[in-house]
Amino acid sequence: MEGTPHIFYIDSDNRISGNSSKFQININIPKYCDHVALLQISIPKSFYSIDINLNTFILKEDSTETKITLNNGNYSANEFITELETQLNSYKTDTGTYSVSLSSQTSKITFTLSSPSTTSQALIFDSNISRYMGFNNPSTNNFVSNTLISDNVINLERSKSIYLKSDIVKPHTINNTKNLSESILQEIFVNNSSDYSFIGYQNPYPLINAKPINQNKTLFTFLLCDTDDNIIDLNGVELVFSIICYKRDNYHELKKELIKNNL
Repeated sequence: MEGTPHIFYIDSDNRISGNSSKFQININIPKYCDHVALLQISIPKSFYSIDINLNTFILKEDSTETKITLNNGNYSANEFITELETQLNSYKTDTGTYSVSLSSQTSKITFTLSSPSTTSQALIFDSNISRYMGFNNPSTNNFVSNTLISDNVINLERSKSIYLKSDIVKPHTINNTKNLSESILQEIFVNNSSDYSFIGYQNPYPLINAKPINQNKTLFTFLLCDTDDNIIDLNGVELVFSIICYKRDNYHELKKELIKNNL
């Protein structure tokens, strides 16, 4: 009947184009539907803490600036310290040797340069890879007497939460300025899920979290990104979720549909 809510089950494997992290899919939404909400989602934690969007920083030795690139992947704290030390010594121009250590008491990193041939050294950050090493972003952090200690505790978690974004959400502006949250269908907290497991989320308040629908399309783009707006690469593992589309003033029909589906 007119006004009946519709639930759509979406699997990125059935996409028209794109990949598991950002894809396009056809959805034929009834014209009377004016709101959409995520019901539930299963996100594979197949993405890396260090990837192409978060894997570089600058080592400055005297006036020479060198981009340091870390290998993509997930790291334990000890593995990360080893990777930092390896890459600093691979890219450096100083003839000395960098050593990197992690304090078990403070969880802060100490960088040390032995037998330096330069008179000044610094680590420069312009992305949130800085927090992995316990520094602020942006920042320039100078060695003092050939030693640098991180300001903060290290944080190897890629993101506190994940955004499911889509142009299924109707665009809107505030004072003729683009609203930065306009394409966010739902925020999902990571909650310290282990690597290569799945992040499961069921929306407890689909009515409250619903967004106005973009009714002028049938081909929609969905993507996952972190809180820095970097696309999260699922490395080919597929994403599945369900959404509900409904007419907002038809509360009782929506409630029946949610109960019927145990939501």
